[in-house]
Amino acid sequence: LVTALTIAFARLIEAPSRQRAAVWVAIGTALFLAEYHSAALCIVQAIALVVVHRARVFALWPAVLAAIPGFAWIGWHLSRLLVFAQPGSSWQWRLSPAELPVMAAY
Repeated sequence: LVTALTIAFARLIEAPSRQRAAVWVAIGTALFLAEYHSAALCIVQAIALVVVHRARVFALWPAVLAAIPGFAWIGWHLSRLLVFAQPGSSWQWRLSPAELPVMAAY
């Protein structure tokens, strides 16, 4: 998915269109649902799109509609996601700043 997102982004930067933007948003949404940390890549690409194509980026706004299924999915599962965000819900513990040197030495 990351490769597909990068290719879609390169095509969007090359020749912005609503169709290419919708493909990029749809792939980005699928990638986000697969791995939440990928939001960082999507945000960086979105910022780059705005910087490169300032004047034309607002004409691409309908592409955001491709993310609606992803937002619906997150809304549907939000209660379950919040359970996993609670301390003690996994075998991993929270690190404190005092533990960072120990982790770095490891």
